[in-house]
Amino acid sequence: MLNDAVKSVWALFVGIAILMVGNGLQGSLLGIRAGIEGFDTATIGLVMSGYYLGFFFSSIITPRLVSRVGHIRVFAAYASLASTSILVHTLVPSPAVWMLLRVITGLAIAGLYVVCESWLNQTATNESRGKLFSIYMMIVSGFMALGQFVLPLADPAGPALFIFVSIMVSLALIPIALFDTPAPSIVQFETMSVRDIYRISPLGVVACFMCGIAQGGFFSLGPVFAAAVGLKTSGIALFMSLPFVGLLLIQYPVGALSDRIDRRRVITLCAAVAAAAAGGLTVPAAIGGVTMFVLFVIYGAFASVLYGLAVAHANDHVPNEKVLPASAMLVLTYAVGSFFGPIVGGYGMSVMGPQTLFLIGAVIHVAVAIFALYRMTRRPTVPEGERTEYVPIAIRTTPIAAAAAIEGAYEAAELADGADAGTKNPEHAD
Repeated sequence: MLNDAVKSVWALFVGIAILMVGNGLQGSLLGIRAGIEGFDTATIGLVMSGYYLGFFFSSIITPRLVSRVGHIRVFAAYASLASTSILVHTLVPSPAVWMLLRVITGLAIAGLYVVCESWLNQTATNESRGKLFSIYMMIVSGFMALGQFVLPLADPAGPALFIFVSIMVSLALIPIALFDTPAPSIVQFETMSVRDIYRISPLGVVACFMCGIAQGGFFSLGPVFAAAVGLKTSGIALFMSLPFVGLLLIQYPVGALSDRIDRRRVITLCAAVAAAAAGGLTVPAAIGGVTMFVLFVIYGAFASVLYGLAVAHANDHVPNEKVLPASAMLVLTYAVGSFFGPIVGGYGMSVMGPQTLFLIGAVIHVAVAIFALYRMTRRPTVPEGERTEYVPIAIRTTPIAAAAAIEGAYEAAELADGADAGTKNPEHAD
């Protein structure tokens, strides 16, 4: 059954994989190139934050745009924007222009995600939706990691890597444009405000926002940190790939554990491990050797998995009919945090040095751990039978993917049980 489902969307997966190679490379490339162009660290942080601003607004406006002009036209327009904008960086090395280009890139990439995820959601069946979106999440993370290893193949000071990113975005069009499936309908769901979600699950909202700050900061400024401590491009490529690899290794075991015990305990544990690893990265003796890479893979893995845990925890307390809008809004909450992350991190690094990036990460994850412990004193544990199943969520995805993946998990559970799971009691707030 799953094999048939994968065969029906193989071209879509190939296109997404090619797109992620280019998208994974360009973030690291721009951080390094900005330093070469003489941008100070605070300016680099501000420039890189533009991606998340565009990503946030695209996640809101693209579904409306698609409903007006159609998937194919929107996809073509966004692909052209993404392919062109990366090349313009080499022509105009200006911080203001680069920030505008990052907004455009975030807008375009998020729009491409929305179209691909809508397509995948329509093609999937109730039985295959959850598994297909899990595969999709793995492709996004895995091929973004792979994109890092293109970095050493050419000089970041030259145009070759920028041209490569543009080629990857353009090549991604081919399998997707030839995908033999009718244009999909956009996923529609009712809205839910952050205030409403916070009333039900304060920890879910706070953890998503704080994780966004930490993740946005180190994915935008990690290459700047790595270059500042003396790594060459091959070392930077390895350095930036490790969080994706670490996440792929631990997300399923950690998610399974969180399905069995109080999820707040798992959130506390992961936040504490991430904080300890980040703290280790602020120690000068740990910088430059194997220890630094080990600490970074630990930090990247446990910091990244917190995002999915926070969404799953919030959904433990949200009534079933509100799970999809709640998940979508939590993704946007994460995106808002990601916008502030590079700004805060860049300013801190410019004032106190490169290790400040991980000092900020340590403080953020200590705060998440403490808040999770506090919430454990306020409400009882949700009974195991009333918890939602943990669903992996890629570090960069749109509300459609998160909602569809969680919807798939619900549908699979209902099919397995032979009955609707029913509506949880929203009084069990965390």
